[in-house]
Order: sequence, then structure tokens, then C-alpha cells
Amino acid sequence: MLVDQVIAELDAAGRLVSVPGVQAVLLASRMEGLMETGAAVAALSKELSRVMGEALGAASAVADPVDELRRLRDAKRDAG
Repeated sequence: MLVDQVIAELDAAGRLVSVPGVQAVLLASRMEGLMETGAAVAALSKELSRVMGEALGAASAVADPVDELRRLRDAKRDAG
């Protein structure tokens, strides 16, 4: 269930086949395992959040170059 959701989110963002994407799927699969302790699940969950943020953050940065141009324009205007 968690693995399916992670895969769906990464695939929708075009980041499934990336290093952080693969890491996220592996972490999610470990979390679904019945052999993990509560502490292990908590640690895996924290790392999954970090890796998903990295994977999806990279996707949003690539997905909208117009936002980046606006940010650069605004920064230049504010500096001058």
C-alpha cells in the first residue's frame, strides 16, 4: 500500500527512475515489512520523508523554469 503510493507520486512527477526515487521505493518496502520494530519504522519514515522531498523537490525545480526566471528577475529587481 505505501509502496504503491510512493511509486504513484514519483511516477507522476517523472522521478521514479532516479536515485532518490529508487531509494524512496526501497525505504517504503522496508516500512511495509512485518519484521521492523517501531523505532526502525520511525527512522525509516523520517528518511523516506527526506528522500521523497529530495526527489519531488528536484522534479518541481525542473518542471517549472518560468518560476525560476521570475525568482531571478525579482531578486535582480530587489537588489538594484
